[in-house]
Amino acid sequence: MSGLILRRFKTRQAHLRYKYLKTRVYSDTMFADKKSMHGMTCGQGFVNLEGFLKVYPMRTKGDASDDINKVCITIGLPLTLVTDNAEEKYGGNWEIARKKFLL
Repeated sequence: MSGLILRRFKTRQAHLRYKYLKTRVYSDTMFADKKSMHGMTCGQGFVNLEGFLKVYPMRTKGDASDDINKVCITIGLPLTLVTDNAEEKYGGNWEIARKKFLL
């Protein structure tokens, strides 16, 4: 039995594990003047030119990295993710999630 693979290994390459979107996705953080009933004060929006729109409510702008994980796992990996130069999108958990999911 030499030379046979006896176990299946999960790949760490995200583009082979998740659905792949062939579109550019734009993302930005939106802020509200008042808190919601659940204590949310802002939201992370994801849109594309084909009319897709998804907004995830957040308590603070630091929760934005959780939302990129949700988009990539539930909706798919975008071709390109375009963001502004906000501090929550550079470094920290956002950068870890971006490197994990996006090429």
